[in-house]
Amino acid sequence: MRLWAKLALVLAPLVAGPVLALGWLSYQALREDLEEAVARSLDSTLEAATAGLGTLVESARTNSALFAAAGPVERYARSSDEQERTALLQAPLLRLFYQYRDAYPEYQELRFLRPDGTREVRVAAVGLPDRQPSGAADPGFAAVSADPEPVSLSLHRCAHPDDDTALLVYRRITLPDNFLSRPDESLRVRGYLALRVSFEPLWARLRNLPFGFPGVLILATPEGEVLFDSSGAWTGRRLPPALRAQPARPGPAEDANADLQTWTPGPWLFKVRRSEPGFLALAALPAQTLAGPLNRLELTTLALTGLAVALLCAVLIAWLWRLVLHPLAILRGAAERIGTGALRTAIPITATDEIGALAAAVRAMGEHLADHQEEIERLAFHDPLTGLPNRRLIRELLAARITAAAGDGRGLAVLFIDLDNFKQINDALGHGLGDTLLQSLARRLTGVAPPPAAEIHIGRFGGDEFLLVADHLRALEQAADLAQGILAATAEPFDLGGAQYVVTASIGITLYPQDATDADDLIRCADLAMYGAKARGRNALHFFSADLDSRVAARLQMENQLRLALPHGELSLHYQPIVELASGRLASFEALLRWHSETLGWVGPAQFIPLAEETGLIGDIGRWVLAEVCRQVAAWRHAGYATVPVAVNVSAVQLQRECLVEPVRALLAEHRLSAADLQIEITESVLMEQTLHQTGRLQALRALGLAIHIDDFGTGYSSLAYLQRLAVDCIKIDHGFVARLCRLDGDATLVTAMISLAHALHLRVIAEGIETQDQLEALRALGCDLGQGYLFARPAAAAAAARLLAGEPRQVLAAAG
Repeated sequence: MRLWAKLALVLAPLVAGPVLALGWLSYQALREDLEEAVARSLDSTLEAATAGLGTLVESARTNSALFAAAGPVERYARSSDEQERTALLQAPLLRLFYQYRDAYPEYQELRFLRPDGTREVRVAAVGLPDRQPSGAADPGFAAVSADPEPVSLSLHRCAHPDDDTALLVYRRITLPDNFLSRPDESLRVRGYLALRVSFEPLWARLRNLPFGFPGVLILATPEGEVLFDSSGAWTGRRLPPALRAQPARPGPAEDANADLQTWTPGPWLFKVRRSEPGFLALAALPAQTLAGPLNRLELTTLALTGLAVALLCAVLIAWLWRLVLHPLAILRGAAERIGTGALRTAIPITATDEIGALAAAVRAMGEHLADHQEEIERLAFHDPLTGLPNRRLIRELLAARITAAAGDGRGLAVLFIDLDNFKQINDALGHGLGDTLLQSLARRLTGVAPPPAAEIHIGRFGGDEFLLVADHLRALEQAADLAQGILAATAEPFDLGGAQYVVTASIGITLYPQDATDADDLIRCADLAMYGAKARGRNALHFFSADLDSRVAARLQMENQLRLALPHGELSLHYQPIVELASGRLASFEALLRWHSETLGWVGPAQFIPLAEETGLIGDIGRWVLAEVCRQVAAWRHAGYATVPVAVNVSAVQLQRECLVEPVRALLAEHRLSAADLQIEITESVLMEQTLHQTGRLQALRALGLAIHIDDFGTGYSSLAYLQRLAVDCIKIDHGFVARLCRLDGDATLVTAMISLAHALHLRVIAEGIETQDQLEALRALGCDLGQGYLFARPAAAAAAARLLAGEPRQVLAAAG
């Protein structure tokens, strides 16, 4: 994929993302504004309806109080004389009622009721029939007389279809007996003033709202009977129960969108509010009123956002082309020209930004390549630290000398030189002084005098290895003399950091054409001979021989086969019993590692254990031995055998490289064994070489509960201090002492001393290699605790060891009895 496409794929989302997010936020904000506008339109309509109703009701309350307090009304109500009321007071009351009726056309009817509810005086609008029978109580009187409030309001819907719903206002007239009495004395109900208020003026105002509400306004009774419908579609009908059941607020909500609901079918958006006296106000708008603008808003926002994204992407791509992509194309062409050899090439970029800096760097790179091309060619064949020919050049020189020697029959020798203790000096003093030592050694090697008429070429082969090619040699002794001169020159002290250090070398020598006929084989033979010199004690020289080659090949084959032994299942364990000498009872087993190679056959531990330690395979093998011993003990126990502890030899190398506490703890837990089921054996020589860190690892195993045995005791530099510090449990006397126990008094004395020493330290003693009855009796007499050897049993596989656990053939231990 081209860079511009990658940049577009990366940057386009970065541009489009914010724009799209901004468009979405804008759409959401505008949508909320539209929804809020619809909700406020419904609120405004409901507010107008409820405010009109409130004004009508409050006006009726106030006017009823004024009417009741008027003089003609009080005088008429206070009078108890029927004749006086009829002859004198009724006419003024009627005139007053007619005046009120003319002043307030919406008051369709004014009535004065006796305290018992019968009507005495009535003034009504023209055409309003009187449907109350003569002498009968007013239909609403029963509810009015029980109301503790002085004024009572209610909706009146007559049974007759020609009558309109009206607001009935009843004002209780409570007066004292005479005008001189205080208002709070002798109060009695003197009658009721009743007003019938028409809703038609209010309906007219609601049909012509000033803000032009496009929806439907409905006023209904609590039972759902529609009293007013601005559209006319619901006149004479009842609202559905679902609408009547909707919760309604008594006034406008703080949130305009609160209580905004959907009414289907339609659908409609509506709000509901309740108002005095028992009105249910409902304002509704078709959902399309909101859906249409929202759709247009959505399309507009989408179009504008897409246009913005397209414009920004186009601008971004053009900007990237001018500032990045085009200069990169120029730089690519310049790099291609430099790659073809035109190291000084023109780059027409003068910008001062990072691209300009890159162009300057490419120009400088070409110039530097041109300036240092010769130096690079020189360094390709010489070691930069010592200035000597490197591995590549010295090999080519050797090949050229072999060709020349083959033509005239001259002798040729290859010396492979390796420093013996350079790594220790390098680690102790640092790489800086190590490099100084190598430079000094290179000067000494070049200063070594060659044999008469001979030519020498010295090269650094790698690290602390040097290769010397000696040509025109007349005799074998000349190569040896040359090597001795190199050893002498190397052994002289080096002044490093103000101190004197001695470094020795090991030199392997191979001859042409006796040992090999080409450069690679000669170098390989010299390398093998150098390892032979190291095997002789270092600071020595060694000539290559066919026997050396065969030994190295055999070792290499064994190493390769040992690497396959564990994955191919060629390793196995044999178990040799350890017996209590006093009772002849089986005390424990020692696990002994065996290797049967498909290629090499049976290989002794003395051959492959050192090789495993040298190659680092001992770690995997040691962990396998521990795991196999734990598995076998668990298997014996699961089969019902009374198991005994099993001792495992731990290699010094494994103990140095890893801590065995956690692996052993995990194995014991996995196989449900205790620490008493496992014993650890280490050689005395390992004990003597332990660092404090490694000693801590032994102590950790001891703290885990494992018994620690010292193997081959007496063969090293035995020390009471080590035994006391490690708190070992047992020592094993080497079989060499046991073999000479009955032949030489000196060995008997040593064995006696070792047993006494161990017992004095409260340690148990195991004698290895017991093969005769005399040895057994002597060890018993010396108080030795345990014994191990062919006299009791040879190492055997797990099945044979299980028979010993079962106590079956007892004659195996008969000698101990």
